[in-house]
Amino acid sequence: MHLNHYFLSQLVFELKPLITGTYLAEIFTQQKDEVVLGFGKPGEDFFIKCQTGPGIQGFSFTKEFNRAKKNSVDLFKPATGKKVLNLFSTYQDRSFGINMENGVVLFFKMHGSRSNIILYQNGNGIEEYHKSFDDILLPFESYKKPELFSIDNLITNEFKIQQLLPALGPEPLKWLESKSYSTQKEDDKIELICTMLDVLHHPESFYILNENEKAVLSFFQTSPLLVSKTSAIEIANLFQKYYFTFTLRNKFVSSETKILTAKKVKLERYISSSREKLNELSSTNTSEQIGDILMANLYNIPERSESVTLFDFYSNTNRDIKLKKDYSPQKNAENYYRKGKNLILDLKNLENIIEQKQKELDLIESSLINISDSPSNIKLPSKEKVIQQQSFPFKKFEFEGYEIRVGKSSQKNDELLQQHSHKNDLWLHARGFAGSHVIIKNIAGTLVPQNVIEKAASLAAYYSKGKTNNLCPVIVTERKYVRKAKGMAPGQVIVDKEKTIMVTPSEY
Repeated sequence: MHLNHYFLSQLVFELKPLITGTYLAEIFTQQKDEVVLGFGKPGEDFFIKCQTGPGIQGFSFTKEFNRAKKNSVDLFKPATGKKVLNLFSTYQDRSFGINMENGVVLFFKMHGSRSNIILYQNGNGIEEYHKSFDDILLPFESYKKPELFSIDNLITNEFKIQQLLPALGPEPLKWLESKSYSTQKEDDKIELICTMLDVLHHPESFYILNENEKAVLSFFQTSPLLVSKTSAIEIANLFQKYYFTFTLRNKFVSSETKILTAKKVKLERYISSSREKLNELSSTNTSEQIGDILMANLYNIPERSESVTLFDFYSNTNRDIKLKKDYSPQKNAENYYRKGKNLILDLKNLENIIEQKQKELDLIESSLINISDSPSNIKLPSKEKVIQQQSFPFKKFEFEGYEIRVGKSSQKNDELLQQHSHKNDLWLHARGFAGSHVIIKNIAGTLVPQNVIEKAASLAAYYSKGKTNNLCPVIVTERKYVRKAKGMAPGQVIVDKEKTIMVTPSEY
């Protein structure tokens, strides 16, 4: 319900006193499918972040927002600097608008994967965020649905409420069914509808629920509760967090299930073929018996024979036995005894391997059951603020708007230095310890703050052999004073004009 008409109406209700009378100071994008609006008045700022991508659509709100110094594009310039006069929601539609002076309207159409932001002026569409949708061709008034709901219409329509209130969504309908709506008498159905509408128009709380391992925002507690709030703005902010947590977890579960299933199939095939081999070897292990037969017939075997037929007193039949012609009969017997003992060792070893592989298989099957039964209990890999770039030779961190790059190995340190750094970047390395090269990407026209240098230095210390020290010396210099001479080992460099700072090693 986070894009439901009723929830958007509650957001509009809470936003009105916050931004009415303020000015739209800026509106920009710095990430794909994301637009940030900054409203301001003396001594107070307020930001709305709107996501319109195919993955998730929705809003989050904050009083502070640090705009990136690059890759940031201004949007909807006719609206910038305009005063906010009012906000409105669209009846029975997932949309709302912000009225501004000079006939400017910013309209938010939150229609799932076709969500868009459209700028109108004096009723005419003049600009839209997703230009391929051609939403500017429709006036925003056209999104309003006709008012069909009344008790009389409800009765006439045989209590099919969704046809009269198309914006209800699944959660209110689920609540109605939990009250056995379809089997109630007419008066009881009307009472339930009135109760539901009262909650939708005047909610006391908003809920984020765990519905089949998906985060769902609702006015009704119809599934296990994750969190509740009385503010639409607060719950919208929390929903973003829970949505991404569940999405990440589900992707992780899917990936882990795929990996474990592949391992399970591979182990099952290995165990099956190994057991077949074990049975085959066990049934054909007659080398010691042949040794006994040869020892019982030492004087019946001609010298330099390559084969001999002797009576097998184990099976009461004659047996053809291969011999080495250069061996004596006794030595041939000893050779068969040795083969028999080696085969016994091989069988024992194979049994041990099968037993170990079976334990691995049991563990994987147990893990698959746990994932299937309780995916919410799975702990995700800790990402903190690290963005693993598998195609790059470094790990990337962000701190105070600065990008910090940490080399992944000696060879990767060379790649980072030579291909992914600029002469005006800062270069750091733990003094006296083997470790990663660290680069602070320079922002043109600025000096890197000391706290950013110290943060990068703590990373350089952590990703070095000095990570266990309480304090670690780290050298800092500009990238242009770091050079690599011909013949140097991977990761080795010559450094000039460096300074040293002492820091505590820290992962982040």
